[in-house]
Amino acid sequence: MLTYHPIHDPSHCIFRLLCLLHDMKNTKIATDLARVLDFYVVFPHALKSLSLPRDLQETKRAFKNIRDPYENLPTASRLMYELSSIQDQALKALMAKGLIEQSEISSGYIALRKTMIPEEINNLIQQSTFRATDWYKALVTVISEMPLKGKGGLKDRSGLLEYRYDNV
Repeated sequence: MLTYHPIHDPSHCIFRLLCLLHDMKNTKIATDLARVLDFYVVFPHALKSLSLPRDLQETKRAFKNIRDPYENLPTASRLMYELSSIQDQALKALMAKGLIEQSEISSGYIALRKTMIPEEINNLIQQSTFRATDWYKALVTVISEMPLKGKGGLKDRSGLLEYRYDNV
């Protein structure tokens, strides 16, 4: 039996990344941050296990009502490993279409060119239902502002990416 899951869909990943970049305060974000945030858009239930600092415990309440998935899933780090190749494909496609700055990718950042996004895609982004959820709003406003690198950073707290060799 074949089943669809957005983790294996590069087009869905492109859309998720465009939504995230559209909704972020900064138009230029670290590639690793985009990868972690994209993971949580695909698997919002994993936000429940995200270790947050004490001053962000109020944000944790926004994650309480997220329903658990019906399927049995591998560990979050394994899912992130599988998702990383799809994310690479999505970033290459965005770069090829001129929607993100090619010069920024080599320095570890993604910079969205909002003027290059077609009106049809902007309309789809505006109509997207997951953007209205509390967990997504917390993701793009609070979680995205956390430090990314080093001990206590988002990479460490999520357990999704290696943090021990980061230049801090």
